[in-house]
Amino acid sequence: MEENSLGPTGAAHVASALEKLLRLKRLWLADNAFGPEGAEVLSRPLGQLTHLELLSLAENALGAAGAPPVASALERLTRLKILRLHFNAFGPEGAEALSGPLGRLTLLEVLNLGGNALGAAGAPPVASALERLTRLKDLRLFDNAFGPEGAEALSGPLGRLTLLEVLNLGGNALGAAGAPPVAS
Repeated sequence: MEENSLGPTGAAHVASALEKLLRLKRLWLADNAFGPEGAEVLSRPLGQLTHLELLSLAENALGAAGAPPVASALERLTRLKILRLHFNAFGPEGAEALSGPLGRLTLLEVLNLGGNALGAAGAPPVASALERLTRLKDLRLFDNAFGPEGAEALSGPLGRLTLLEVLNLGGNALGAAGAPPVAS
């Protein structure tokens, strides 16, 4: 159901359908312009899909207000292996809301939080979640404007992700000061 411009009204129809698909393992809902209202409508039915292994809610303009409903759904999706939340403009407030539930997704192998304008203030909550995501193989945090301060916050957890095969930190204005913490 990607790239259908469903909007918040369409999210309600999707939510209704999801209530009947409780054994679903993979769900692609990217690029549907759900916005925060759509996130709120989808939260409860998404949280009931406890067999989900892949969830893509990328490019839905969820914003900071959409992060708490997504976080609420993630609390119950402990079988997730792939989570794509890129380009939703969560900002630092969204990073804070998502951090706890993200950290409990201990089976996660792929996480994409790129393009969410998390900023330096959003790096510590992301770092906190990464501390517990030891199975990550693919981590995409591109275009978040972390800067050197964000690089410092992420450096510890990144160093402990020993299974990591793909790391994308592009477009974060790390500069010369941000390179040493990430490299270590």
